[in-house]
Amino acid sequence: VLAACWRVLFFLFFIPVARYGATKRYGALLLAVLWVLIEWAYATLGLWGYSAGVIGYSLIDSAYEKHAAYIGGVYLLSFIVVLTNVVIAQVLLLQLKQQKKLFLNAPMLVPTFLFLAIVLCYGFFAERPSDKDATYLRVAVIGSVLSTEASVTEAGYRSYRKKLTEAFQHEPDLIVLPENVFPYFELREEDSTL
Repeated sequence: VLAACWRVLFFLFFIPVARYGATKRYGALLLAVLWVLIEWAYATLGLWGYSAGVIGYSLIDSAYEKHAAYIGGVYLLSFIVVLTNVVIAQVLLLQLKQQKKLFLNAPMLVPTFLFLAIVLCYGFFAERPSDKDATYLRVAVIGSVLSTEASVTEAGYRSYRKKLTEAFQHEPDLIVLPENVFPYFELREEDSTL
């Protein structure tokens, strides 16, 4: 409840600022910076210091944008999300008002898309195969095939342990596991009981 209230305060503060900033010439930039500063404050000063509400995590699985995090962390990804969406919203609002001077009334349109082009080019070059000698690893990926409720039972433990045993037979260099594989149980090896 406290965490929910803490997050509600974000919107109580941000909505009036967004209404004001959305109509200003450089409002998109102002709102993106403000959003990131508030996310940082919540993650740094908030309950638990955990940044689960950071919107930049939405880009973690995107192919090229995610590489911007190497430069500015998840907060740069948040900046990209908010800036892009506010500029798109401004353009749509201007179209609804049928204003002809799109570039004058939405001055962040061109800089935003140039910025996005730079981010995408950086991601493209980061994703391309390296010319250097590669190190090849045998990787076993054990997927999360059980619900969280099922994975914390003895049957869940034994299911994942069986998959691990099968993976070890192929002598992998690396095994990737879901986060909830062995949350509560420990196996007594001498008699195979939990």
